[in-house]
Amino acid sequence: MFKKVITSICCAALVALPALPASAPVGHISAGNGAIVSGVQTVPGTTVFDGDTVAASGGGGVTVDLRGGSVLELSTGSETRLTAEGRRVDAEIARGGVKLTSSALSPVSGRLADLAFSPASTNTASVGWIGLTDATHVVVFAEKGDWAAYTAADGRTVLLRPGEELKGAISAGAVQETEGAQQQKKKKKKLAVIWIGTALAGTAIGVGMAFGMSECNVNSGPCPPAPVVSPVTP
Repeated sequence: MFKKVITSICCAALVALPALPASAPVGHISAGNGAIVSGVQTVPGTTVFDGDTVAASGGGGVTVDLRGGSVLELSTGSETRLTAEGRRVDAEIARGGVKLTSSALSPVSGRLADLAFSPASTNTASVGWIGLTDATHVVVFAEKGDWAAYTAADGRTVLLRPGEELKGAISAGAVQETEGAQQQKKKKKKLAVIWIGTALAGTAIGVGMAFGMSECNVNSGPCPPAPVVSPVTP
């Protein structure tokens, strides 16, 4: 009898407790057909949480309105994972490419391998692009405002002015990591971006090709060229 009473009290307490969200919301799907959030087909209005993946299926691009006024636009076939750190939201690219519209209230950055692509100033609105042209090649493009492209492997930062683009190649380099109680060192492959040339004035066609390679990702083979519409010039 006593056990039944205790069980009843515990059940009632659990029912009374409010359901706590697993993570904080970072925005919502505002437009696009075929949006997939963490593996589930969704519709405009769906909330996106910290840690969710957002993908644009073959049905078209997807727009995510982020908190604070920033916007993330995925081209067809693209996929990214969103994580929040303070006011900033990071979009980690798994395949394809994204357009980043960063507001002063909630800056948004793009990440790919060890590359971080962020507005040079968080006090102004900025627009940039980051994505894959094929399985091993990266393009970043500054459309509005200055952007900083930082590669962690070599600690290098490249500043892009409006209209400039920068190309890079993904390389699997070996890094030393300490592991285990005996402090043994073990080699582990880590993806790194190596820049090809310097920042150059970009073209709408070039950037359009970069973000039209929707099926390209760091785990697949090379993608063949495909005619696409430029995302820079309507």
